[in-house]
Amino acid sequence: MKHTLAEFYADNCAPNFPLEQRIQLFNNILRKNCADKAGGHSYDLVYAALFNNLNAVQHVGELGIYHGASLRAWRELFPNAGIVGFDRDPNYFVFEERIRSFYIDQASLPSLMIEPGVTFDLFVDDASHIFEYSLSCYERLKRLVRCFYVIEDIQQADVPRWNALNIDNSWMIEMGHLRPTLTDN
Repeated sequence: MKHTLAEFYADNCAPNFPLEQRIQLFNNILRKNCADKAGGHSYDLVYAALFNNLNAVQHVGELGIYHGASLRAWRELFPNAGIVGFDRDPNYFVFEERIRSFYIDQASLPSLMIEPGVTFDLFVDDASHIFEYSLSCYERLKRLVRCFYVIEDIQQADVPRWNALNIDNSWMIEMGHLRPTLTDN
């Protein structure tokens, strides 16, 4: 039986999957899928540090699909997870094995509909990068996130606004401004 690299590591190295190996795995898979999270952004380092046991992740959501590269990478990295993408442009929707897509417009809170009972181990906001929209989504969706709510590409000018909110760092990481120190614990 052929395994993806992520499945091999998840099956053979979990839950004590060394951080250096996870970083390499996340980097390779994100790049292979053409996701912009590796390379220039270096978000692969942070995501690798967040998850020691890839099999334990059951649900991943991402706001802002674009061409679906991140959704496909999440599917490969987390072999037991259902992946849900949200976007306001149906042309970007992805419907593939373990990936579903739904309409969401950050500017319109009534459009933020999530299936009842769904919670996310990881939820990524990589959509508009507009403070007010990201904050509205965070306030509406935070109750659905069990582990990590990540807002990517925070504009430098907005960092003080986010810091003023005193958001619990144990499960929210602002990628434009990393506050917590991540270790392999």
